[in-house]
Amino acid sequence: MLNHKVLNVLLQLLDDGRLTDSHGRTVDFTNVVVVLTSNVGAEHLLPSPVQSPSKRPRLDTTVVSLDAQKARVLADLRRYLRPELLNRLDDVIVFEPLGKAQLRDIVQLQLRSAETRLQDAHQVSMDVTTAALDAILDVAYDPQYGARPLKRYIEKHVVTALSRRLLDGSLRAKGHVTLSATDGSLTFEIDNPDVNMAP
Repeated sequence: MLNHKVLNVLLQLLDDGRLTDSHGRTVDFTNVVVVLTSNVGAEHLLPSPVQSPSKRPRLDTTVVSLDAQKARVLADLRRYLRPELLNRLDDVIVFEPLGKAQLRDIVQLQLRSAETRLQDAHQVSMDVTTAALDAILDVAYDPQYGARPLKRYIEKHVVTALSRRLLDGSLRAKGHVTLSATDGSLTFEIDNPDVNMAP
């Protein structure tokens, strides 16, 4: 349950449009939009775990009725929040979990960002295969944490790996990298410019 003191502060803010501190100072909240977020009921929105080659749960393609999921989430919210707070909310929005297409877009966006950094610093270009996208999703996606682990994984397993190759000379400025995957593991095919070519 929500802490009683926090609840009282929220009720004052939502009822009166103002807050008073322990020194009697009042702050006007009449022109403020208050957004509350919670993970209450989030387990109802998690996809059914499907074993991927990496043995981690990944996004299932079967669809459970979103309306049924939302109803369970709202029921949990009613059990968690006291009625006097719920009655003061204008609306409750249940966000839909990310689908595989959205997750793939996020991975591509993160990889484009990594390529831009490589391009700016070393004029290195990069292509990414579908196999690489699937491998990253299989290993890095965790339904409980959403897309956040994807960025960390790309930073650690793509950006750091390419940085090491730049340092050891196996990838040179103006080179090209094709990021792919074999048996679920990322592979880097490097095509360096010919050092004898005139600039």
